[in-house]
Amino acid sequence: MQYKKIRIVKKGSIFTLILDDPAYLNILSKEMIKELHSALETLSKDSSCRTIIITGAGTKAFCAGGDLRYIKSLKGSLQVGRFFDSLKDMCMKIETMSKPVIAAINGYCLGGGLELALACDIRIASSGSKFGFPEATLGIMPGGGGTYRLPSIIGMGNAKYMILTGRRIDSKEALRIGLVNAVVTPSNLKPYSESVASLLSGNSQRSIKEAKLALYKNSRYDYSAEKTGFIRCFKSNDKEEGISAFIEHRHHSFDKV
Repeated sequence: MQYKKIRIVKKGSIFTLILDDPAYLNILSKEMIKELHSALETLSKDSSCRTIIITGAGTKAFCAGGDLRYIKSLKGSLQVGRFFDSLKDMCMKIETMSKPVIAAINGYCLGGGLELALACDIRIASSGSKFGFPEATLGIMPGGGGTYRLPSIIGMGNAKYMILTGRRIDSKEALRIGLVNAVVTPSNLKPYSESVASLLSGNSQRSIKEAKLALYKNSRYDYSAEKTGFIRCFKSNDKEEGISAFIEHRHHSFDKV
């Protein structure tokens, strides 16, 4: 498959999957999600690939979230449900594949981009990175497993703070609460991530496969509540107002419940 929104760079047994739409902060467009699905499926079957690094092109963003103009255009439970499933399946592919996956986070890591990073096994951030779930300020909610993976990684209290307030945190705070495993300088992000990838590639691939499977089974999620809430949010006026306000660079005005 010819890719337009992503690139794959091979260095020995390490494959780096680059979200390659820096002009739009590497947002998860419909096309990028489709290409990520394809690339992850291909790499999962490639015997020469032992470790995967996911990162964003440019210096501004790992991934700034979903394509809001596309999200705003979704109509009806069927369309919304299909979009939800595409995000969920992409993240589950990372979580369940036998090969270890590292998120090398450079810049903004927001919304769907943070859900993508949460699905990875290890998260390494540059010192200027910013993390957040802004969905509550847009009249929607996380839809790629964020309400499940985030509390399992940073605890329920910290997860509620991030999801319900929509506030962003910096890399120092992300390290403190356990959202990321390491913080390095921007210039050291690539070499440090590759050094961790080399360590993983040198370990027993059978051990990694079995350990990942056991860890997944011990933390298996039921996505039904998140999917139901995601669809309900899309049926509300808040979704229309929140996303429109963001696109129009104005403050939102949500309905009273």
